[in-house]
Amino acid sequence: MALMFWLLIQHCYRKANKCADALARRGAIMDQNFTIFMDPPFDVVFLLRLDSVGTLFDRFVASGLEE
Repeated sequence: MALMFWLLIQHCYRKANKCADALARRGAIMDQNFTIFMDPPFDVVFLLRLDSVGTLFDRFVASGLEE
């Protein structure tokens, strides 16, 4: 049986991209200037699993500038 894969790409606010945020935080505390991960770090795997099952995270956005 042939496997069918569907890919859906959606815009994600930079601050809402939890995987990129986790990798950036990790990179900020590392001593190396360049790292290649053979496997994603545990915290990123956890976030990817949450994303794969459709877990939603609240994000508060300002409705406008108030004077």
